Amino acid sequence: MTTHIASDPKSDMDQLQTVARASALRQWQYDISQFRAQKQHLTGMSTLALVKATPGSDAREWKLRYCLDVSGTDLVDATGKSVRGKGPKRVTSDMDVVQDGADGSWYVTEDKVTGTC
Repeated sequence: MTTHIASDPKSDMDQLQTVARASALRQWQYDISQFRAQKQHLTGMSTLALVKATPGSDAREWKLRYCLDVSGTDLVDATGKSVRGKGPKRVTSDMDVVQDGADGSWYVTEDKVTGTC
């Protein structure tokens, strides 16, 4: 979802609310807003591989560790020129997901890069 929205400067960032809440939602909105303010967008697709899943404090919470591979993406400016930094192309992130008690949907509430993979 985030790659799709970051790839299309005209897409509605409110779509993020269908998959994220709390700090994860705020961070994703901020990151994409920064791209848009600088007339930048993503191209290509990232891949995600689950590394570990641990139950949270109750049945409606899970803590996930995943490896995000962005080697198939690029960050480009309005002219199509790459503006991607020299950072790692594969990062490990820890994500908390919580199930909403009202509708049963799952939402990312925290998503933090913790290293490389």
